Amino acid sequence: MVIQEKKQEQSSVIPPQQEQPSVEQQKEQVITPEQQVEQPSVASPQQEQPSAEQQVPATTIIPTTTQDTSNQEIILENVENILSKGLDNIFLTMDQATQITFKTEGERAAKEITSILQKTKFKVKEIIDVIFKWLRIIPQVNKYYIEQEAKIKADVIMELHKNK
Repeated sequence: MVIQEKKQEQSSVIPPQQEQPSVEQQKEQVITPEQQVEQPSVASPQQEQPSAEQQVPATTIIPTTTQDTSNQEIILENVENILSKGLDNIFLTMDQATQITFKTEGERAAKEITSILQKTKFKVKEIIDVIFKWLRIIPQVNKYYIEQEAKIKADVIMELHKNK
């Protein structure tokens, strides 16, 4: 019984719906910009969703491949400069066939060192071994001199890698 009485009270509490203005009355109303700001407009579901042309992505994706390649090219150029530093006189004393081999192997070594530097974790010994293998192409040079040059060049490359 009590529940039925409460339902009847609630139904009587609900206010009657307000009358909607007719189409003619809506046309007569002129809304100023000030009124638009004060009164939030009720948008239809079609208006709430912007069209595909108006949609803006939440995050902008930046292609990293172009940045990575330019970064790798800069690192490669720096490594090539470090490897060739101080070897001008030695290069000019070689015969032409050895010069070509030395140059191509030097470019390969620079690319390999660049790929080693791109790793998260690497050992300096790997870089030294690549440089040592490349420098062994030079004819009639002491093994210890080549080893010393490889370590010096590897140290300079490591400094470059730390400062980038």
